[in-house]
Amino acid sequence: EVKVMEITPMHMQAPDDDFFAQQPQPPIIRVGFSLAHSSPIMGDNETSVAFDMGGNFLYNRSKASVCSTERPNFYSTLGVLLNVEEGTSNMHTLSLFKDGKRICQPQPLPAFLQAKALYPTVTYRGVTLQVNFGPVLRNPPPFNVCSLQEAPIDDVEVFAHDAADAEGTVATALFP
Repeated sequence: EVKVMEITPMHMQAPDDDFFAQQPQPPIIRVGFSLAHSSPIMGDNETSVAFDMGGNFLYNRSKASVCSTERPNFYSTLGVLLNVEEGTSNMHTLSLFKDGKRICQPQPLPAFLQAKALYPTVTYRGVTLQVNFGPVLRNPPPFNVCSLQEAPIDDVEVFAHDAADAEGTVATALFP
């Protein structure tokens, strides 16, 4: 689950004489899943899939409008459900929820991402977010699901971070 706590105005740094570059940039939020070591820009290639604030489904540089009647907004809690339960009609799908209510039909998980370890991922600009991985969902859907923190150990990959392994490595951060 992701909730916006603050929207901050953002401006691109540009020469003073460039009027259009000085205009505020709109906030961006994309929520979804990606493979380890994916591009930080979700939906930009085949290693991630996401929903954006326009109600679009993003994958491999394609954008499809999937929320026709209700769209996400900056005042609600957004959740993404990844259904990998075998034998269900919505197996290998993603759904977007707003305040616990599904706002689009389940979208098929691209074949390239099926049967791989997927990581919950959020891409954002111009906002401060509160992210909840459980154990208690703030706005649960009207049916039983488990949060990431409650997921059965057979459904997740757990990695322990060892500071000794990280010694000598260089951390990277991406800033606009």
